[in-house]
Amino acid sequence: MPPCPFLNKISRWWLRLLALFILGFPLFTGWPINILAFQLLPPANGIDADLVKNELIASICAWSLYGALIWLAVFLNVGAHKFLEYMSVAIVLALTTAILGALVRKIIPFIDGRSIPGLVDFKMVWLYLIIMTSVPFSLMSINLFSASKLLELAQRKAEKNARFPMFYLHLCLALRMLQHVGEVVVRLFDVWREEHPDVIVPRNRREWKGKWYSYANFFPWVAEAVSAWIYACMMMTFAPLPSFVHEVRSIRTSKGEEPKSEHQRMDAS
Repeated sequence: MPPCPFLNKISRWWLRLLALFILGFPLFTGWPINILAFQLLPPANGIDADLVKNELIASICAWSLYGALIWLAVFLNVGAHKFLEYMSVAIVLALTTAILGALVRKIIPFIDGRSIPGLVDFKMVWLYLIIMTSVPFSLMSINLFSASKLLELAQRKAEKNARFPMFYLHLCLALRMLQHVGEVVVRLFDVWREEHPDVIVPRNRREWKGKWYSYANFFPWVAEAVSAWIYACMMMTFAPLPSFVHEVRSIRTSKGEEPKSEHQRMDAS
């Protein structure tokens, strides 16, 4: 059970959406994190003489404080079990993105533009914090709304206006698909951990110990792993889509709004 689901207790869905928008506003704009980073800049100036590094250090500290606030909100609203699931997905995604990003920039340094020592490491830490903050917040946000309650609201409006609002059905379908994507990612991560307990390296790598260049096998394995994740997410995401669409059509039919066939739409046009 969630310790304090204060967001779930907001009865109006638009007020809940507004609260989530305010809470996640820095993820989209960076404000007021940039103001907090500016306030933390004077203490950071005593760490290093490089102004660019000090700005990144102050930004990392500011994003760490904001990330702690988001993690606390997620923990209070979803509980410890879901929080650990969301964080495990975020950690793997953040680690792979940051490590691969740093590796590519080390191999091809002109991508970053400036060749200041340690700048890539600071940027990757900053990227790691953003992913660690945004992924749990996104997974929590899409699960704070109920598709069934949305349909109940649509039915109440249909009773008043004698016409079922199709906008609510489309919104319900989109919400259910987003929730399904979040569930799919968590389930696939559990499967991945069973297949590869070390997560970011394969289980079977005995041949890597043969010669000095054997560890280069890591790169084709990464390419195969990314392809496997893409195909698995696509298959698991789109598999229930026909049943969702059939459910929406059934609701329309039950409300007396038979969906038009292709010939009827052409005649109407």
